[in-house]
Amino acid sequence: MPEPLFADVDQTSDNRRNDETHFSFLERCSRQEVVEARLVLERWFSLLPESQSERFRSRLMQESDIEHSATVFELFIHAFLLGTGHTIRRYEPIYGNSQPDFLVETPQNELMVVEATVVERANRNQRTREIHCNAIIDALNEVPGTGHHLRIQFRGEFERSPRTSRVKRGFRHWMSNPSDQFECNEAGMNITVTRFAETSEGYSGPNIGMIIGLEPGGAVHPEQQIRRKLRNKSRQLSAVDIPAVLAIKLPVWSADPYTISQALFGDERVHFSLDSDEVTGTSRADNEALIHRGVPDRTTISGMLCCSKAEPWCVSEASASYWQHPWAVRSFGGDTLNVTRWLPNRSTLEMERFESPSPLSEFL
Repeated sequence: MPEPLFADVDQTSDNRRNDETHFSFLERCSRQEVVEARLVLERWFSLLPESQSERFRSRLMQESDIEHSATVFELFIHAFLLGTGHTIRRYEPIYGNSQPDFLVETPQNELMVVEATVVERANRNQRTREIHCNAIIDALNEVPGTGHHLRIQFRGEFERSPRTSRVKRGFRHWMSNPSDQFECNEAGMNITVTRFAETSEGYSGPNIGMIIGLEPGGAVHPEQQIRRKLRNKSRQLSAVDIPAVLAIKLPVWSADPYTISQALFGDERVHFSLDSDEVTGTSRADNEALIHRGVPDRTTISGMLCCSKAEPWCVSEASASYWQHPWAVRSFGGDTLNVTRWLPNRSTLEMERFESPSPLSEFL
């Protein structure tokens, strides 16, 4: 068993700063929900062999939220595979230029590889913009408040990394004798802070005069993201000569069967009569991941294990479904995974649903 993942550090209940890593926040936060998530992650980490613990620990401590999230998902999949009776025979098995995450033996003594990947809610440019905006918000929140609620707006795009100290100096000067609005331009981005309500008399809570952080950036079309992952991973797994399962972590809003089906088999089109509003039929757009212009594609992938809420924060709500590739070179039906399965009907080429008798959390 590896050494514990988290150190014994001083605990605080402060919110996570935007410049604080996920790992640091998990390690020092004393809130009950964070303590519970920390225990779950510690349990998943303890399942690793000692030979792999330092590699995973290093990745979990990365500043990049993306790398941290991807590593947590790999630990989730690792714990899930062990919980469903699979054996991990090797980590990062090498097949030419391919390096799938796990070489797995099923309870029926069959070998397969499992590659874990995460569908992001925003593209690279959106994430960079969000990081810069949140760095400015953190800097401004260091200036003492005035007893007013503050609202911040960003207009434009950053031409380079912002100089937060410059914005902070201007904001501090404004706060010493505030008008209704503070405005400045930094690195091409127009930044506006507005006072819009005075707090209740006698209230001394933590948010007086503070600026609320940004909501997540605009999401990329989920079907496009799933197709992109399948395309890239199919190339990566081209040298694998045994069944290959792609485990995909999906945002909650894209984990429903309809969205997954659209991504795998093409956007559904509804046809109407020219003379009336009557529906005359349906068809699929030619943008599917598993078949292109009538020809099977991505056939190196045996199936997709689509996971939602695969986080230590909400492990009791985690869900997954397995979608078998109808035309995979090496077939894998997914029965050993103990999740809801969508299997192809060979005569109609439609997917049939087979429910799992057990909740996913039972295996974590």
